[in-house]
Amino acid sequence: MKWLPTSQRELLCTLLQPVTVTVHPPLLLPYAPIFQLLTGQNKPHTSVNLGRQVHAHMLLRGLNPNASIAAKMVAMYASSGDLRSSVLIFDRIDYPSSLLYNSMIRAYTVHGYFEKAIETYSKMQLIGLWGDHFTYPFVLKSCAELLVIEFGRSVHGQSLRGGLDFDLYVGTSLIDMYVKCGVLRDARMVFDELPMRDVSAWNALIAGYMKDGMIHIAEELFGKMSKRNIVSWTAMISGYTQNGLGERAMCLFDDMLKEGSDIKPNWVTVMSVLPACAHSAALEQGRRIHKFACDVGLDAHPSVQTAVVAMASTTVGLLYSDSPELGRDVDDTSYQLCFRGMIGSATYSLTQQAACSGTC
Repeated sequence: MKWLPTSQRELLCTLLQPVTVTVHPPLLLPYAPIFQLLTGQNKPHTSVNLGRQVHAHMLLRGLNPNASIAAKMVAMYASSGDLRSSVLIFDRIDYPSSLLYNSMIRAYTVHGYFEKAIETYSKMQLIGLWGDHFTYPFVLKSCAELLVIEFGRSVHGQSLRGGLDFDLYVGTSLIDMYVKCGVLRDARMVFDELPMRDVSAWNALIAGYMKDGMIHIAEELFGKMSKRNIVSWTAMISGYTQNGLGERAMCLFDDMLKEGSDIKPNWVTVMSVLPACAHSAALEQGRRIHKFACDVGLDAHPSVQTAVVAMASTTVGLLYSDSPELGRDVDDTSYQLCFRGMIGSATYSLTQQAACSGTC
């Protein structure tokens, strides 16, 4: 158990004590906090192995999980990547609870089985169980990924009937679902009706307006935000780039680099702004962004490397076509040497990664 922090290791030892004591009849309740502690650990392979041992110990004592314990077991196995065990446990419970259904719906959603998540939610309804603020965000995420807007609308209605009109997490999930399904009007309606909005709700709506080319509305929302995070800035920069407003994208990126700025670009931000530099007038800006990525270690990310190669290749090609005279002498310019280096280093890293994935 050395993989656990000292405090959690001591807690686990304490939790294990009751299950090692011989009691007649044996008790099921002490197993619950153990499975909960083993959920979402940094070393899932190690934690799930211990979880399997505790599970086996429980069965050897003639104990079968009830719905409450099963919910924690489903979460533990799913968090370690063992979805099959989660499903087996779920299917063996004769009288499932809302808590158990929530765990299974979450597990399916997190692992990308969106159809199964919706199917499980439908079964939950059929047996008369109501969803809650833990259920709907994952069901709505599945609807968004599958673009099933009509089912999403029905889930919206069910959440309203359940009294979750103003729940922050359900509301944010609804906004995200409507945005991804391309129904900005309904997304804005939910947004406007929420008494409290977290930064995720603002970000989802901004991304939706940018995707639809409604730049001025996205800018208006961005300007009204009292608190922004990296996603807020990146959504704006990516939106500007996708809408052909490269200069605005680069200006906003520069704002993030200013001294005193609380939020600095991450690899997604760099990847989003580099396409804005793919014209001959932005050579210096592209070089500077690449240097920033190298200085802070973001150049190691494959998506950044791919964006660097694409940007540099396009820029050098445009340099020849836009200015034939410069093109004849471009081999002697510092820009050409710079971009050759950018392409070379990024391409080498990508080649190394490809080779490793084929042999490692």
